[in-house]
Amino acid sequence: MSTSKSGNYEIYPIDEIERLYPHWFSKGAQRFFNSRWSLTYYRKGNKGYFISSEKYECEARLYTIREFDFDTKSMNTIGKFQEFTTKREALKCLKEKLLEE
Repeated sequence: MSTSKSGNYEIYPIDEIERLYPHWFSKGAQRFFNSRWSLTYYRKGNKGYFISSEKYECEARLYTIREFDFDTKSMNTIGKFQEFTTKREALKCLKEKLLEE
């Protein structure tokens, strides 16, 4: 497992969360929602954060900050679903959030 430490959080490959919460990352769900997600996540304490995106038929791809709780094995949305128009914008907001806490 490759990790990186930056400030007050660590960066890990997303496959750890995929293994713990497989139905969220299933090929069927990915196809249905036309989903994509980061290859890495940011871990702070017992929470893992990453960016996902969904694209519905004729609409633009939009981005959401996701939070995975390692204790409860649950997935949450941080902020609003599809709040960001670019991945860069979502990642900037996520990093600001990580540095605040």
